[in-house]
Amino acid sequence: MRKVLVILVLLLVAILGVGDFALKSVAENRIASAAFNTLELDRRPEVTIEGFPFLFRLFSGELDSVTLATDRLTREDVVLRDVEVRFRGVRFSISELIARGDSSIGLGRGRGEASLTSEDATSAAQASGAPVTIQFSAGAVTVFSDDLGLEASARLGIQGNDLVVDPDGEIPAVAVPLPEIAPGVTYRSVRLDEGRAVLRVRMEPMTLRF
Repeated sequence: MRKVLVILVLLLVAILGVGDFALKSVAENRIASAAFNTLELDRRPEVTIEGFPFLFRLFSGELDSVTLATDRLTREDVVLRDVEVRFRGVRFSISELIARGDSSIGLGRGRGEASLTSEDATSAAQASGAPVTIQFSAGAVTVFSDDLGLEASARLGIQGNDLVVDPDGEIPAVAVPLPEIAPGVTYRSVRLDEGRAVLRVRMEPMTLRF
C-alpha cells in the first residue's frame, strides 16, 4: 500500500510538472506575440518567465519577472544588437494570458542592455549627418573623420538619449541618436565590451496588447 501511495505521488508530481511546463510555454509564446505586435519588433523575441511553480503564479495573476530578448532591433536608422530587458511586476488575468482574443498584459519597470557594433554606430552617425567612421575595440574607441582626414581616440558617454562620441584633437564630437525601443525608454550608461558599445537601458511600465 505504501509503495502504491509513493508511486501515485510521483505520478502526480510528474503530471503537475509537465502541465506547469506546458502552460508556461503557452504563456511565453503569447507574450512573445504581444511584444512583437505592440513594439513592432523585427522578429518575435525570446521570452523567459521566472517564478516556479508557474501554475501558482498563473492563478495569482502576477509573475516574478518576464525577460524579453532579441538579437536585432531596428529603429530610426539605428540597429541595436542583443537587446535584453527584464521586467518586474508583471500582472495579468488567466483569461488574458491564455485565451485567444483581444487582451493585454501589464509589465512593470524594466532594466536591461543593448549593444551597438562599430558598423551600426558608424551607419547611425552618418545617417545623422556626421561623416565619420567609428571603431570599437577592446577598451578603446577610434574615430576617423572623412572631411578632415584625421584619426583620433575618443570617449563614449550618454547625454539624454544620445550616444556621444567625443574624439581628442580637432575632430568634433558626434551625437548618435539612440532609438526609442518603447515609450519611456531611458539610456543610463555605456561601456565597451568585446568590441561593442553596451548600452544600459531602463524602461517605464507598459502594456502589451495581444
